Amino acid sequence: MRRFGGFKLLFVVFGFFALFTLGYTATSVVTSDQAQAQIPSWCFNMSCTSPFTGVAVELGIIMGRTFTTGMFYVVGSLSVYFAVAMASFDLQVIQAISATLNKWLDFWNTMWRYNMEPAFQDMTDQLTTMNTDQARAIGSFADMMDKNRAIRKLREEQVRAHRELSPGENVCVAASTMGGLVQASTFSRTYNALAPQDMLRRQHVGGGSAQADMAGRVARYATRYCDPAENAGITLCPGGPAVPGFIGADLDVAGRVFARDTIDIRDPNVKQAVDDLVQNIAEPFVPDPVPEMSLTGTGGAEAFLQRQSRQAKRQVIYDNLYHIISRRIPGSGLEVGTYVNEVRLEAGMDPALLVNNPSRHEVLEVMANERYRTGKYAVRMMTEPEHVERELAVQEGIKSMQMADMLDLMDRYSLLVAARVGDSINKRYGRVKQGQYQEVGQ
Repeated sequence: MRRFGGFKLLFVVFGFFALFTLGYTATSVVTSDQAQAQIPSWCFNMSCTSPFTGVAVELGIIMGRTFTTGMFYVVGSLSVYFAVAMASFDLQVIQAISATLNKWLDFWNTMWRYNMEPAFQDMTDQLTTMNTDQARAIGSFADMMDKNRAIRKLREEQVRAHRELSPGENVCVAASTMGGLVQASTFSRTYNALAPQDMLRRQHVGGGSAQADMAGRVARYATRYCDPAENAGITLCPGGPAVPGFIGADLDVAGRVFARDTIDIRDPNVKQAVDDLVQNIAEPFVPDPVPEMSLTGTGGAEAFLQRQSRQAKRQVIYDNLYHIISRRIPGSGLEVGTYVNEVRLEAGMDPALLVNNPSRHEVLEVMANERYRTGKYAVRMMTEPEHVERELAVQEGIKSMQMADMLDLMDRYSLLVAARVGDSINKRYGRVKQGQYQEVGQ
């Protein structure tokens, strides 16, 4: 910086000196055009002055060489002194200007170094910080927009998942009963298969005859079902039955079967009453066994086969009757009973009729009919629209089970019709003779 300042100082001094010299030669009295001596005869109509020697040359021509030389020295001396004085003046002016310029430069150096440069640096830092913060803010805005979109998407997915996956109370009750319903169906099918088989052993009761079977039935009637008011008061039990609460139970089809959604056959008295009711409908009396000596003859063999045919037809009847009863035996479980009883109480069922282990028939009755009468069914589906679709699936499942039950009943009805037709044929025609049927009476 100082070396550059010295060069500037030299350049300024040289410039001032050149300007002064040019100004002096242009404005000097001696050298100016107004002061030029005009000697047309000797200078031949040309300027007779010199820029540096003035009129010395011209006077030398006029007055001689001695005057000219002295004049030349005087003018030269004056010019030199004047030039030196002017140079000194110019130097002082230049020094003053240089000092002022140096002070000016020092001021601006100090101003730059200690004021402007730090201010510009601070401003640059501030601009950088502002731009960085602005970029951060813009990035934060963009991140927040992305976050808001993600939160919105998450909430939409949560709402969708809640609507699709959260079950309603109606669906929960239906789902809670399914396991017990399957268990009750298993008990129902098993009982429906085994109960008719027990009736095949009736002919072996007592002495193995129709009379022994009838004696046993009369004893049960007298001790269990006898009504003292029956038959005009002339009965087999003048003192009343030994088992209270079962008077006329062997005849009460509506009260013992259809009025009960669950028949608790775990109670031996209830099971016996149902069996005796079925016997009164299907087979009040059993025939005597075919004697052993008769089996070797044609008549004995024919009687034995007729007995087999009769028993097969009776089994069809027993199967149909016990199908109705087997649907009403317990088996769904205690937990299912809790759900079912809660619905039945809300529907207005008498608490005395509730059981702790409902049957398949009772569970289907509650799910297909009674739960719609609780007064809470529609309210429980108003929480989510998907609950209506789930309820539709539940109803379709119940409908499918009911249709399967109807198909099962149609199969049994077909067997019953076949047994009835077979019995009619046996009554219409006699035994087979020579490979052909022969009508009775021919």
